[in-house]
Amino acid sequence: GVWVQTDGNVGIGTTGPAAKLDVNGTAWLRGTGTNGLFVNSSGNVGIGTTGPGANLEVGWGSGHNRLKVYKPNNNSGSVYITAENDRVDGRAALELIGNHHSIGNVDDNDGTAYIDFQDDSSGDSFRFALRPHTDSLNLFSDSVTTGGGVMTWTRAGNVGIGTTGPVARLDVGG
Repeated sequence: GVWVQTDGNVGIGTTGPAAKLDVNGTAWLRGTGTNGLFVNSSGNVGIGTTGPGANLEVGWGSGHNRLKVYKPNNNSGSVYITAENDRVDGRAALELIGNHHSIGNVDDNDGTAYIDFQDDSSGDSFRFALRPHTDSLNLFSDSVTTGGGVMTWTRAGNVGIGTTGPVARLDVGG
């Protein structure tokens, strides 16, 4: 039931509300469907899900979605967690952005895992790419999407400088 005290505190599921709104049990604040905020009886909070299995669980429907953590009125630092479940392969990224510099990781559609370091003001960037289809770790420079290979390490122990396919312990190209 609902309980209203003389001091204006409202209790739902409790006869002694300790705050303006005190809910004992499950609470659900929602817009449409399962969008909204859900708190279960264990205290787990779900946003976009009615079955949170962790202290905080954020779920989305289909599409490209981001969770952003930042200091309001100050765009010099942000953390983005991105999930794309509208693609067959899915994609996830964690980006740390601060004052024209960023670090991010991406799981691309071919299974390659990336760590990007980028200076947004100059366009300079480096990308480490762990490529399972070639059993190698590559360092790229310039454009993170089309930049030339700077250095490659293979599972066999070969190191390439200026080549993405070293065939000797040290293979220098160019």
